[in-house]
Amino acid sequence: MRGSSGVGVALCVGVLLGGGSAAVAQDTVIVSGRFLSGVRDPGADLGPAPVELTWPLAGGGRFAALGNQVVDLHTGQRHTFSAPGTIIAVDAVRPRVFFRHTAPHQAGIAEIDLRTGASRTLRVLGADEALSPDQVRYAADGDRLFLDLSPAVSSPLTPVPHPVAVIDGTSGALIASFTVSAPSPVAWLVTPEGDRAYVGGVSGFAPGPLTMVNVATGAQATFAPANRPLFWDELNEHLIARGGDGFVLTRDLVPLGQAALPVCVALGTSPHTGRLYVVEALPYTAQDVTRLTVLDSRTFAGLAGRSWPGLACNVTVLSAPGPPRDLRATVSGHDVSLDWVNVGAAAGFVLEAGIAPGRTDLRVFLGPESHTAFTSVPSGTYYLRLRGGNAFGGGRPSVEIRVVVP
Repeated sequence: MRGSSGVGVALCVGVLLGGGSAAVAQDTVIVSGRFLSGVRDPGADLGPAPVELTWPLAGGGRFAALGNQVVDLHTGQRHTFSAPGTIIAVDAVRPRVFFRHTAPHQAGIAEIDLRTGASRTLRVLGADEALSPDQVRYAADGDRLFLDLSPAVSSPLTPVPHPVAVIDGTSGALIASFTVSAPSPVAWLVTPEGDRAYVGGVSGFAPGPLTMVNVATGAQATFAPANRPLFWDELNEHLIARGGDGFVLTRDLVPLGQAALPVCVALGTSPHTGRLYVVEALPYTAQDVTRLTVLDSRTFAGLAGRSWPGLACNVTVLSAPGPPRDLRATVSGHDVSLDWVNVGAAAGFVLEAGIAPGRTDLRVFLGPESHTAFTSVPSGTYYLRLRGGNAFGGGRPSVEIRVVVP
């Protein structure tokens, strides 16, 4: 099954997955420095956007970070790190960044608390571990840093070994390691939980195989040649990869659909509304055109679209979190522990508890971690739901679970 554009990949997968309802909440989209409406009159120009909002965001959307600069989007306060080095990763959940610092005889990775400015070294780097931001990925929900420790190479077309170290983002302890073979630099990403890594070919050159690594077991699987973009939809757990065509895959590289993609395309999802935003640059028409298409990210049904003169293939989606996934309880006597998956970089959670289905008798405000525990819980049957929130709003509730305390 094939389509004729980037929208085609969505429509083809929509045929495979079936129909669904449209989202109704508001998102804001940024394309080429302009705010665009996401839901009400999609694509309508809402005016210029601060450039900082297109930087990587940390702390649930409060802080924007790039290079050696951090901006507090609540207060407008700016901070520039004076130490030699650069920000290599941002935490989309906690108010912190990871900084590669340099010194005459030693380099390392530091964690910097954005509220206090406190810094501590997590890992000392070897002489050949000259990490750049392209060599680092951070899994916020799993609190894991993935470090591609391969040295720079002169031939981007030649596959080379990429040894990757996975370290705990708080302690710096080594969690896992693996090696994949790919051209350098690679197109790669990791899931927010940090349980899968995906490594593909380099942009602008002949694509190579797409490799999936199961971090827990070290097992690897490969798929047909893939190139940038690699895009992860955490709400639906879909991987979108580019080869000669575009592919939509499950987390274990099972194909769901396929279609032709234009040369320049950018993707963004809203975990809150469930919308997929596709921005395509179309330079080979009578006039250069950029097209924004809005789709249901689960069914890939078309919802709206708009085109305008000029070329752009970038998109930033500002969205509240999605509903937390896989909420589960462990009961031991009168102690109850809860675990879940953070969907959409929630910076905090609200637990709703009731003594009947759908009822809320108690609300408990929680921090950004995806687990909590309670002691001395009275005997009874409880119905629990969880909601996340960040700087862009409050999210939808998780699936309700029933918990019995004897």
